[in-house]
Amino acid sequence: MVAGGTLNAQVSTLQVGAAGRIYRSASNDPSDLAPMWQASAMRRYYFDMRVGDDLGEDEEGADLPDLDAVQKEALRFLADMAKELIAFPASMSVEVRDDVGPVMDARVVFDIHRTN
Repeated sequence: MVAGGTLNAQVSTLQVGAAGRIYRSASNDPSDLAPMWQASAMRRYYFDMRVGDDLGEDEEGADLPDLDAVQKEALRFLADMAKELIAFPASMSVEVRDDVGPVMDARVVFDIHRTN
């Protein structure tokens, strides 16, 4: 399986091993073989930013190993955006998707109640 339609340039040798598994090697040394699925464990996630009713789509995305890393990245992204919106408080969210579809949403809501 080739993630994102590109082949990692380090992969120079593909071999079929036990049980028909495909292995890759950056060198021609058989001891350097690793299962192909280990080489492509990262998935590409896209972090679309919603401020109020406006949606900005992430066209580049980021390769991350798991949903914990995705959640941390979404929260970092929201924290950075919250700093930018301090002069104009608005609800905002990050809608995370992968190539298949939605993965998670993370939201920040500014709710200000003045007493005077």
